[in-house]
Amino acid sequence: MKLISSASLLALAGSASAGGKGAKSSYVILSPPVTQMQNLHLDLDLAKTAFGLSADTDLSNPDKKQEAALNHLEVQLKHIFWLVHDYKSMKFSVIKDAWEEFQAELINYGCHCFVNGYTVGGAGPAQDKIDLACKEYSRCIRCIDVDRVESDYFTDRVDECTAHQPYYSKLKKDPSSVAKFVMCGRGKEDGGRQSHCQISNCKCDQQFTQAVADWWKRRNSDLQNMYNKDGINSVCVNEVSNMGPPDGCCGPYPDRRAYWTSNGRDCCGVDMKVQELFHSDTKQCVDPSTGTVDDKDIL
Repeated sequence: MKLISSASLLALAGSASAGGKGAKSSYVILSPPVTQMQNLHLDLDLAKTAFGLSADTDLSNPDKKQEAALNHLEVQLKHIFWLVHDYKSMKFSVIKDAWEEFQAELINYGCHCFVNGYTVGGAGPAQDKIDLACKEYSRCIRCIDVDRVESDYFTDRVDECTAHQPYYSKLKKDPSSVAKFVMCGRGKEDGGRQSHCQISNCKCDQQFTQAVADWWKRRNSDLQNMYNKDGINSVCVNEVSNMGPPDGCCGPYPDRRAYWTSNGRDCCGVDMKVQELFHSDTKQCVDPSTGTVDDKDIL
């Protein structure tokens, strides 16, 4: 079956500004029509679970923060669904049933996958590779919050960068194989270049969704709904105390991570593109212009 055909656009309204100060933007997914993405919708009851909200919360008229989180959650789920669903049947009823089952399987999975907040991430050790993908994603977007405050990297075209900054993406399939993937697409402004905030968010999502998809067939039903199960959380508990704000973030997105010098980590490199995170007890930065790190004992 060939899924590549004339593409359809799916736009989800967003409340964050992009492409100009004060401008309203949307998530845009360029997708093959067979995916039916424009007809698949987020289960609001499951979204309440993902956000840690009470069952009587009304999300039919969300506030600005909730709207941004709802739009982003739907995009993330659709990216993963595209990667894991086989589309053996073109019937919308079959695709819709699979979409609804998929949402229920991933939301509130393990200790970190859509368990208790407006962004992915929870507490405690990752329970499997899917849960690890969620935990690593939370580390990626943490740096978006850090860089928004500590640097001017996100000031190229937006007033404020958040982890729910709408961006453009494309769902693609390799015509010579069964491989499917998500691409960070071209935007409408600045000759098609997305802003630093948009592309950083898209790269974090791209890495995250692919990692979940890679392990989806090995998911463990025992890990569903385990976070705060029956009001008791004995597994999803952080092993170390909060270390406070990080000293900064290091490396290019989507592998950019926070570091604490008090924990023996440091960053080598002036330019984000070449930065290298290293253990300062055994390594040393020898060339900040290239991000070159070497062993201390051979310098």
